[in-house]
Amino acid sequence: MIRRPLGLALPLLCAARLAAQAGGAIGGHVRDAVSGQPLERVLISVDSGPRGGVTDGAGAYRIREIRSGWHQLRAGQIGYQTAVRESVLVQSGAVVTVDFALQLQAVAVAPVTVEARPDVVLDPLATATTQRISGAELRALPVSSLDEGLALSAGSVGESYRGGRLGEQSFIIDGLGVKNQLDAASGGLGVRLPPDILEEATLVTNAFSARYGQAISGLVNAGRNDLFHQLDLRVDKRWIYQSWMLGVYLDIQNVYAHANQEGLQYNYDYTQAKPTSGLPILPILGIRAEF
Repeated sequence: MIRRPLGLALPLLCAARLAAQAGGAIGGHVRDAVSGQPLERVLISVDSGPRGGVTDGAGAYRIREIRSGWHQLRAGQIGYQTAVRESVLVQSGAVVTVDFALQLQAVAVAPVTVEARPDVVLDPLATATTQRISGAELRALPVSSLDEGLALSAGSVGESYRGGRLGEQSFIIDGLGVKNQLDAASGGLGVRLPPDILEEATLVTNAFSARYGQAISGLVNAGRNDLFHQLDLRVDKRWIYQSWMLGVYLDIQNVYAHANQEGLQYNYDYTQAKPTSGLPILPILGIRAEF
């Protein structure tokens, strides 16, 4: 009779039973300290690590396979003060019951700041149907003027807005009203505005402010890019002789180096554009002679 295999199997079986009994479990309930109602979705963590659990609809939880020994238990939920239980003893094969009663706690929320640029033309208190299009969006469209871009807006058919006739709309450019004086009765804007010079355009088709009483069918507000301005200086000195003249000059362009936007540079398929600026300060010293 061979008994050696049986002798080897007994230690393995005992080791398996000891491994199964090496850990324990923690369970319990979490309730509101004031009302006593069970709290759902409370996070329970062991030793502030990845092992933990979440309470169910009845406020109950159970965390299994916790090694034997002393542990720290933490229960927390938004709107409640976090509760901590120190020195929770977990024994092999046993379930330790730990209940929590959480106190309400106000949550400090950082302030949210919303900034918006006011419309200098329209009354911000008026409830109006407004459609805005930026200069970048207008330049991305297959149009060559503001009129063509507005014709793609909802409620517009060509230069007619909200079913109105020509001449029933008002146009405002940089805060000033513009009217086609050649045909003030039925004409449109009378000025062709390319998309390159525009920063934003707005089409209002409802609830006009009383200050724009001439607007019946639509109000178009267009804002241009920053104004182009620079300062050039030139200093001349001349010496005149009997038959000839000698002159020396100093020419300084863009004295205060203002970065004026002179145009737009497009990519190969005209889907992106970036502004191009003029030259910075440019001094030129020259000598001129006339005979």
